[in-house]
Amino acid sequence: MKFEQATTEKKLEIQEINKTSLAQESPEKFKLQLVKHAEEEADVFQLESKNGLEDAEARAAEEGLAIDEQDREELRALEQEAEAAKAEFLGSVGSQQQEKTMEKRQSQIEKANIMEVAKDPNFEGSIIIKTKDEQGRIVGYAIRKNSQGNLEGNKIGYMTNGPHHGSIGTVYQLHEADFLKLAQNGVLNAYENALALEKGESPKIIEDEATETDRKQGFNPDRELKNIRSGTREDQRQKLTEFKEKLVEQKAGIAEIQNKIFEKVEKNPDFSVEEYMESVKDLNAKYDLSEMQVSAFRKGIEAYVRQHEAIRDNVLDCIDKETGNIDGLKLYEKLFGRKPEGRVEVILRPAIIYLRIENLNDYAIGYNRGTIEHVSDEKIEEANRSGGCKLNNFHIKGLESAITLEKATNGNFDTRSPFSEEVLKHEEQHAINSLINEAYDPEQEKVEKNGEMFVKKVGGDPNDYSGDVFKKYVETRNYKNISIEKRVKDEISAYFRDGQTPEGVRKVLLNPETIYKYGFDYAGGNKEKKEFSQEYVDLVENGIAAYSNLLKAGHTIEDAQTLLFIEPLSKWSRVVERLTGDKKSVEEKKREREDLIGFREAFEKVDSDPQKYWAIIERKVNKTESVDELSDLLRQTSGFNFHFDGRIVNMGNVSRDILSYTENGNKESLKNIPNTLGLRIKAEAFRRDAKEKEKSLMGKIWGKVIGKM
Repeated sequence: MKFEQATTEKKLEIQEINKTSLAQESPEKFKLQLVKHAEEEADVFQLESKNGLEDAEARAAEEGLAIDEQDREELRALEQEAEAAKAEFLGSVGSQQQEKTMEKRQSQIEKANIMEVAKDPNFEGSIIIKTKDEQGRIVGYAIRKNSQGNLEGNKIGYMTNGPHHGSIGTVYQLHEADFLKLAQNGVLNAYENALALEKGESPKIIEDEATETDRKQGFNPDRELKNIRSGTREDQRQKLTEFKEKLVEQKAGIAEIQNKIFEKVEKNPDFSVEEYMESVKDLNAKYDLSEMQVSAFRKGIEAYVRQHEAIRDNVLDCIDKETGNIDGLKLYEKLFGRKPEGRVEVILRPAIIYLRIENLNDYAIGYNRGTIEHVSDEKIEEANRSGGCKLNNFHIKGLESAITLEKATNGNFDTRSPFSEEVLKHEEQHAINSLINEAYDPEQEKVEKNGEMFVKKVGGDPNDYSGDVFKKYVETRNYKNISIEKRVKDEISAYFRDGQTPEGVRKVLLNPETIYKYGFDYAGGNKEKKEFSQEYVDLVENGIAAYSNLLKAGHTIEDAQTLLFIEPLSKWSRVVERLTGDKKSVEEKKREREDLIGFREAFEKVDSDPQKYWAIIERKVNKTESVDELSDLLRQTSGFNFHFDGRIVNMGNVSRDILSYTENGNKESLKNIPNTLGLRIKAEAFRRDAKEKEKSLMGKIWGKVIGKM
């Protein structure tokens, strides 16, 4: 085996010598050979990528499985990358072709493990970049520029054992080929950065550099994703698997860090930025957060501290000196520029000022941020459709996202009802979401990226966000869709926080009479007809289902908020599948969306698609676990009739018959229950359960009687 290995290595060495000889004797012939070889490799790579996608789709179709959309995109990306590489290679011929080819081949060189940047009097005028390889050997590169500005230098071997440990060993002169390798492994970049610092300039940053310095910066998903593309296809798959596992672990860690910060805010709302950062320092290290991620947390905390201090400063002059309480009337006037007609209660939370407003006119003025001179019937009607609101972009500095209102009209002011608590939770979540957006806003990043592409496409400066071209982009459907997705995500988050059911969230957001009319502006919608596009409905339902699945998997509301809100709404389903490990088929996802439709709504729409809506109704009946739960479900449709077995059946009567049979075993009631939708089967099951409970209860009673005899 050793002989065969040595022979193979020798053959490869001879091949390289022959290539070098051919390049010297006939550069043009060598260039054509390189072009042909690269073209063949690109064709094979492209074909393998395409076949990989087709094979995966075929296997999935045979086995009835759903294809992971991310894997599909990755395979397509590989195919497109091969095509682009081929086109780039073949489209460029000339004296620089061989250099570019060699650079591509050298791109697979591993990054150097850079230990330090130093100076040595033995190498005057040089900057020494010290590296350490996997065997622990120390190698330095003394690099300098000559009078013509060209690079020159030496490779230095350092002693690692014995009494001369650390002293200089063998020294070699660096050649052009060596500098090419140093450019690829990061050593040359380290030299340029050190040189820039000496001159007082900013160091050059290369995004995909993976030196030891970068590794100390933690797990950066964007950088790690770029590294996946190197190596063989098998290497790429292995890296992708490891990347997904690490990403899930870190996302869970980020959620833990956010929750820890929120707990600290509740207990110590007046902490400084540094005190909050210190409280999660250990967790930052535990979950290998990059400097950029830690910086994002700091940015969010700074936004909170600014808002909290602004709240404190703005209520100081509204505190009653005798009682120490905040004067709601005085604060309302300060915020909205006029005295209120009714009472106003102020509740201070760490990040919000919450105003409970008794008078509808006062609420309408607040709802419009105090900008309206006259309260019209139209403004009253619009405000009255909401139970509360958060005022975005408020005019007082520091309070831009801090003012929230509750409509406590119609005698609700004096009683803190459960609804009042729900409104407080809902609006406070909106405020928290605004602070999170200060730290990390994936939708805004997408807007800016797409905007740059749009400006570049039509002409203009990609960085000029005030220019006319970018203003045109803001009017495009693409921009509007991203903006709407961000608002929908905010509402789903807030409604789950205030205790709404998944069905309830869907009903609020997708009701044609909804107050969230921006949904009609989503691609394909029609505001005039009050029609949502199917694309918008799918977006909303998938988001609600994903959030619900995370809760079903055992995560708390707090976990769900922190895990999902930092992600674009369109990615929630994929994120939840990774976090839970529960990958659903296309059919399962479709059924989940259908089950978000309310029982009453399904009855109302049953004539439009009987097969679909009767199936939904039957699934909801089958999911009930008690006669009371089933009875409550049926009462939602007590006014509905449907035809069965030649007779008209009223759902209210069915509800009463099921209760009667379950409690008393009335056989006439059983006959009246239609043998459809699983109704009779459920009634019989609940009756059996009731009889078992009766037996158990009687057994206990007789046991006590006998015990006393």
